Amino acid sequence: MNIRNILTGSIALATLVTTAQADVEIRVTGATAFRAAAIKAIYDQFVTGGSFTFAHNAAANSTAGLAVQGADRATFKGSFPGISGTTTVRCSWNGSVEGIRAVALGGTYNPVFIQDAALASPGTDTNEAANENALKTGDTLAQLAKFSFSDVLQTSTPVASPVLNPSDAKVGITTFALIANEGAPANWTNITTQQFKALFGQGKLPLSVFTGDAADTKYVYASGRNDGSGTRTTYMAESGLGITSLVSQFVVTSSGSNTINVIRKAPSTATLGAGTYASTLWGQNLDGNGGYVSGSTLRTDFGKVSSSVQVQDADGSELEPAGTDVLLATFLTTADARTAAAAGGKILGWNGYGLTSLQTSSTLSTADRDAIAEGRYTAWSFQQFYYSGSLSADETTFDTAIRTGIPAGLIAGGRLNGVPLTEMHVGRGDDGAPVTP
Repeated sequence: MNIRNILTGSIALATLVTTAQADVEIRVTGATAFRAAAIKAIYDQFVTGGSFTFAHNAAANSTAGLAVQGADRATFKGSFPGISGTTTVRCSWNGSVEGIRAVALGGTYNPVFIQDAALASPGTDTNEAANENALKTGDTLAQLAKFSFSDVLQTSTPVASPVLNPSDAKVGITTFALIANEGAPANWTNITTQQFKALFGQGKLPLSVFTGDAADTKYVYASGRNDGSGTRTTYMAESGLGITSLVSQFVVTSSGSNTINVIRKAPSTATLGAGTYASTLWGQNLDGNGGYVSGSTLRTDFGKVSSSVQVQDADGSELEPAGTDVLLATFLTTADARTAAAAGGKILGWNGYGLTSLQTSSTLSTADRDAIAEGRYTAWSFQQFYYSGSLSADETTFDTAIRTGIPAGLIAGGRLNGVPLTEMHVGRGDDGAPVTP
């Protein structure tokens, strides 16, 4: 073979290897609570890069980039500033504790991500951007994730090892609110930690416990998430119940567009079979200890009335007959609480202070922001952004860009999805720990 052919072949091979190495794929999972800010930070980077397509499983919206912020899964592909070649970022939001387990252990815990075939033929819906393909539910694959957002510390989960990085993973504050479903009376304005512990420990309490009016004899039932959720871990820590304590929660199993027809004590895998509501991460797969997999489903139910309901035990047997007037209470992220409030739910105070601006606005008022920042309102946790092992140069570029971009996303969202770290004047040493300057 002559020297020219050898050189030509070597150059071609080098070019092929360089091109293959230049293409980067990054997979992100974890907290649904922070997905809006996280996705906005990712989306904005691709906008800066100037050329990309994206697909997600939410309905299209005429405002560019808005629909994808509420998607459970999204994939972006194109130019990412600071990374050469084509960058693909896949997101699959599966919950804080689930996300930590997925990144740390992989294998059967791998999240399901949208694949590239879903990027084809974008812009076909009248509400889509030219480079967007919305409402994509097919073409998915379970894959190992590198990064995970979490409302809680890894030490608040059952996944002790391997230890994720960095040691200080905080990127913001995730805020929460107490909420009752539509139909809550005007004289119910607050829940204390003692009331919360009693309600979630027993499953129900008379409304009079919360209002102080003996005439309020209807029952309030506890509702909430399963143990794969950071929201669940946060309210167990914040209330002092304890992260691994058993609860008695109810879920809506039959409803109309604005009415709840049946609530049922959350069934375990053994009771239901499919394990839709079960809490399994801590090995506590018991009736009542489970809850909703998704905050979006829970918030939808809290925008409905429950004045004529059948209450069922976990096995489906009747506890209260159809037509019973009840109320529900839960603990949601402020973004989910606002959605529920807009549909008729009622924002409640937590130990005497309520984020009342959420009742009518998608922007936290200055007074509510100050209450969080100064420590008067404590229903919040640090949002963590973890990764497994070490990072390549390209992964470091991505990591830095997202951490840097999140505060702008939180501010642009009216602090509804959380508060930037720089605005906080207090902190806490652990999930649910006392808030101090």
